[in-house]
Amino acid sequence: MVIGIFSYAEDLSGGNYRLAKTMPLFPSSEFMLMMPKDRLEAFKKKAETLYDKRLMEILEGAVILPPLNGYRGPVGILKYGSLIAAEAKKHGIEFLYFPYGNQYFSLAFRLAGIKWTQLLQQSPVVGSLIDEDGNGFGLLMKNLKLNLGYSNAKVIKGYFRLLLLSFATKGIPLLSVSESIKYEMEKIGIKLNVNVINPGNGVDPCNGNLNRDIDLVFYARLIPEKGVYDFLKLVQKLNPDSAVIAGFASKYMENWLENFLIQHDLNHKVKLMVNLAHEEGMQLLMRSKVFVYPTRLDSFALVVLEALSCGTAVISYSIPAIRMNYMTDAVAKVRPMDLEALIAKTKEVLKNDLWAEMGKNGRIYASYYTWEKVASSEWSTLQSILNSS
Repeated sequence: MVIGIFSYAEDLSGGNYRLAKTMPLFPSSEFMLMMPKDRLEAFKKKAETLYDKRLMEILEGAVILPPLNGYRGPVGILKYGSLIAAEAKKHGIEFLYFPYGNQYFSLAFRLAGIKWTQLLQQSPVVGSLIDEDGNGFGLLMKNLKLNLGYSNAKVIKGYFRLLLLSFATKGIPLLSVSESIKYEMEKIGIKLNVNVINPGNGVDPCNGNLNRDIDLVFYARLIPEKGVYDFLKLVQKLNPDSAVIAGFASKYMENWLENFLIQHDLNHKVKLMVNLAHEEGMQLLMRSKVFVYPTRLDSFALVVLEALSCGTAVISYSIPAIRMNYMTDAVAKVRPMDLEALIAKTKEVLKNDLWAEMGKNGRIYASYYTWEKVASSEWSTLQSILNSS
């Protein structure tokens, strides 16, 4: 049976990069990619930078769906889901694989009556648990208020989305990139049938050694939930000789960061680098002693694997995603939201040159996480679900 993979990727951030690396390793005759026309055109331009012939062949041969921009909101997604199911049947596709966690598409596929499953790449709604004390709705509310600043109304809306996901996927075996997702959903009282892929993420080899001329680096999506504000506070306190902030950024965030660095007289020591090509990002990690990543929103942080592969020490908050996936002393962990502990640990690692030994251990740890292993595990899990449906 041919599997239809439906993706709405338009860039190479996070899970989209993961899809770009695993899909070319799936059996070529056993799946077809389905993408909205507008997203496919944008994704092709980004994918060209990976120089992967097989990936480009997959994109060129994709089933082209109507532009997604014409279908907005929950009702639009429900209509689009029916369209996907109908188009799949035209191409002999009887089983859909959706590598995202959008609950409205989940409901759309269920209502369309096509067999399907999906991949959870982060814990829906809650993102990550930064406070694990408690269970159920109370724990969800506490975390949404602490982490994302939700009002009571937004908390209730978020809880409704989780209940909708639970209803839409009832009886459906799902895939997950991380054990933390299963754990977090159970903690907040949402029952899902989750099959954890092991390993859930892979990393490109980071070849070569560059001079470690950067003390501290922050390399991730430039949003508060990934910890960029905490990194700025840390830099102000430690005053390192050199630091870099890099990652995907909106124009608003780029301007805000530029202004902040100028206003606090940090622009001479902290370099801002936005929207780098992947190769540039890896070179940046190779030049850095310590990657400080005070994330509050992750499931299996690819960028941490990339840092370890490049021999770069990592310091991060011990949210479930970091704690469960990086059981190595190459990743130093401090209590979530404890900025003073983050600063103290970073100071210790730099002052005592602990970063060098941590980096060596990181390379060894990261060597297990190949894209071939990820793709093999993911495809085997898909086949198991398909055969049991």
